[in-house]
Amino acid sequence: MQAEHEKSLAALLLALGVVGALYFPQVSRMLAPFLLHSLFFVMVFSLLPFVRLSGEELVRPHPIVLALVGWQQFVLPALVLLVGHVFEIDRIWLIFLLITVTSGSLFASPTLVQLMGLEQKMAVQTVVLSTFAAPISIYLTFSFLLGSDLNLQFDMFAFRLIVFLAVPIAIFCIVKILTRGWTEAAKDKLDGVGRWGSVFALIAFCFALENEVTYAIKSEPEVVAEYLAVAVVAAILIGVLTRIVMARFGARSAMTATILTSFRNVGLTFGLVGQYAGPELAVYVGVCQIPMFCSPLFFDLFIGKNQLPSDADKEASQGVEVPQNAMPVHQPSGNDIAGNGDSSSETAVSPQLVYDYCPVGNTVVATARPAEYAIAQVQVASAPVEVTAQLPNDELQYDREREDARALIQRVEVAHKEAAFDVLRLKDNAAKTRSATQFACEFVVLSFIGLIGIGHANKYFSPMLFDRKLLDRVAEAHVNGQNFAVFDLNLNIRDLRDATISRMPLTPEMIILGASHWQEAHVNLLPGKDLYNSHVHRDYYEDLLAVTEMWVRHNKLPKEMIITIRDNLMTPVADRTDFLWLPGI
Repeated sequence: MQAEHEKSLAALLLALGVVGALYFPQVSRMLAPFLLHSLFFVMVFSLLPFVRLSGEELVRPHPIVLALVGWQQFVLPALVLLVGHVFEIDRIWLIFLLITVTSGSLFASPTLVQLMGLEQKMAVQTVVLSTFAAPISIYLTFSFLLGSDLNLQFDMFAFRLIVFLAVPIAIFCIVKILTRGWTEAAKDKLDGVGRWGSVFALIAFCFALENEVTYAIKSEPEVVAEYLAVAVVAAILIGVLTRIVMARFGARSAMTATILTSFRNVGLTFGLVGQYAGPELAVYVGVCQIPMFCSPLFFDLFIGKNQLPSDADKEASQGVEVPQNAMPVHQPSGNDIAGNGDSSSETAVSPQLVYDYCPVGNTVVATARPAEYAIAQVQVASAPVEVTAQLPNDELQYDREREDARALIQRVEVAHKEAAFDVLRLKDNAAKTRSATQFACEFVVLSFIGLIGIGHANKYFSPMLFDRKLLDRVAEAHVNGQNFAVFDLNLNIRDLRDATISRMPLTPEMIILGASHWQEAHVNLLPGKDLYNSHVHRDYYEDLLAVTEMWVRHNKLPKEMIITIRDNLMTPVADRTDFLWLPGI
């Protein structure tokens, strides 16, 4: 349970890291030089949890891996080419999509998969195989698209394969040798180091990679929003297709395949074919990380690991082994019910045998075996659960009479249903139970989304109060001797004054301090004087000091000031009925 809480917390930190990188560009620029270093440590830490596996377990391929690599590296690119040709997708967007689907699985995939409670070993194997298959996929796909114009330089790609795959695997082998003989407790601590090390390395990687995005948000926010929408839609469509195609391998494997196929190492392919997409690809690569690294939190909060079959459920689904010659029983009769399928009375009866009844569809499969318990499977929710019902041995002895056989099956089914209801009730209670960590994560995420939404809504609906960029534009217009039309009187006059004063090329000879009753005072009031009206709406005594401080701070305080006084200037704070000055804080 503690490990699940840690995964929820790690997923929350990862999501906050990738979003926080957009709101703290200075940190992104500071970490930008360490982009590749952090990615290297992501791979190293991701491999640490596998030190407890034997060499045979490590190299034995997961049944789905080869099919998955073939699907994601060769079938999907062909589908994208076909769709692009049929719908005449713009060339740049087609290149973006092809770079996405020809890239190997994201190096961070093992960490993301582990945070979702899915199959981490399968993720590591897919990352390795898909990365080695990527150059072949890229060459075939872009040769078809670009023809003779294709010119790939594989030197950098090969170098990064060595750095991000070969070296981490070598380090892992050394660690595995050194940890021989360690206790399970010590290996558990190493698992924790790997889990948290990979999470913090991923957060540093997110901040470093978002550096280009922070620049683009300031200059072209609509382009960033467009890239984000395309990245999310592409990931969802690819994931849905993969989930359908890989469903035959089971729910857990198919969901793991969905993550591995949707999230690709686009940055690695960027070095091979980035010149064909232009500088915009760097922004697109950075934007793609947002849905990737928010996915574990989304999975934990809205899908839930409890909705996928666990390892225990997977073993239980294989609980009763039904021989190939076991007979489905529709209308049990004397010779039908024998588990060996033999219709002769001599071989069908044995007082030492009991019968295990396994529902298969609308039938019941009966299997004879020497035991004291009847074991059957009951389908509960989406996971098969093994239920054991104990009945007296004398009731399980075969009687050959049709009515006795039918009654026997009915009694076993009743026992199974009662046990199944107990299991269903336990699962229902477990599904409703929310851990404190999950609740805290949900609260933080919803609060964060709410605050971000309120901030953007304020900027959109009342920009003259909350959008500093617009205030800067107004200040630029004022300094250049121009007016700026506004359609809302809710404006942050204090920030506007500060922005204007900072841009003034010269210090005026005289300024006026006051409230809105002086806002109409024109420069012609004092002919021959270089006058600036520095009033602020609804001023109080602290504004006299604060506005003066603006002039001092920007080293433009004139020698003469006119201080005006209105009726409420000296009103104590406790007696005030308006607070329009608060936005200035």
